Amino acid sequence: MVSIHQRRSGRRPFYVRYRDAEGQQRTRSFGSKPDAEAKARAFVDRLQLAGDTNPQSSWKRFRERFERQQQTASDAHRQELARTADRFESVTGIEDVFDFTTASVDNFVMERRLAKGNRDEFISPATVNKDLRNLRAMANKAFRWREITEPVDVTMLAENCYEPRFMTESQFEGLLGALDAVTTPRLQHIEAKTWWVAFLVLQITTGWRRGQVLSLRWADVNFSTNEIFASAKRTKGRRDARTQVKPEVLQMLLPLRMEPGAGDPAANVFPYPHDLRQLYRDLRKVQDVADVRPPYDHVFDYQPYFAF
Repeated sequence: MVSIHQRRSGRRPFYVRYRDAEGQQRTRSFGSKPDAEAKARAFVDRLQLAGDTNPQSSWKRFRERFERQQQTASDAHRQELARTADRFESVTGIEDVFDFTTASVDNFVMERRLAKGNRDEFISPATVNKDLRNLRAMANKAFRWREITEPVDVTMLAENCYEPRFMTESQFEGLLGALDAVTTPRLQHIEAKTWWVAFLVLQITTGWRRGQVLSLRWADVNFSTNEIFASAKRTKGRRDARTQVKPEVLQMLLPLRMEPGAGDPAANVFPYPHDLRQLYRDLRKVQDVADVRPPYDHVFDYQPYFAF
């Protein structure tokens, strides 16, 4: 089932022949015989694992199994995992889970560090570390499930530390005054500016993260006690969060009930039928118009200790 062959010429004359998870015959080429022998030994090790191991497990099959295990995680977390897996596949071209190695992760990091973001700047170490945390979780599962024979060493990058910078009242008023520059979300009965005012005011007065605010449901808003609630599934710390909110802030949410479907208690208070990256682009635009920028890349770095 696993064999080594040599071509008569070419830059990578040695190749290993094997069968993938669907039983199709495939080959992997190498520049030297030791590399081909090492890969062949890895294939053989896969075949010699205990009965609970799938010797023909493909990366696609492993990813599907891993994502099924994440069904209890928040939507934002599962979306971030999917984006990381897509990036990893795009950079490494991985097809077989036993190619999920320390070397493949290191190659991924090198390519990500050379990539540029939306503002034509190199991606920050903090952004790369988000992907690395997800890859580390996937690697640990792959090893525990005996999909790979060796643990994957995922080394986090060093991040720059910054002093916290807090938003002033005049800066926040500047942001609100610049909201005419955005046109999304496009909803039936709510203007984009109305949506954004409620979104920013609620975030800056509660300290909730963007994902928590976007996942807020009408059932989680108590107008009698002036409280909003987020279950552990929708918080980063995996703990229930119950926050007291000023009545005048909750009143800003009432126009959002005009949107169709808002009568359903399970409906989101802040419907956003667009890619979340558009939300970041809009906020950057507002920050540029208001000339209010965080000291570094993350658009929500202004933390909300500003009280009305």
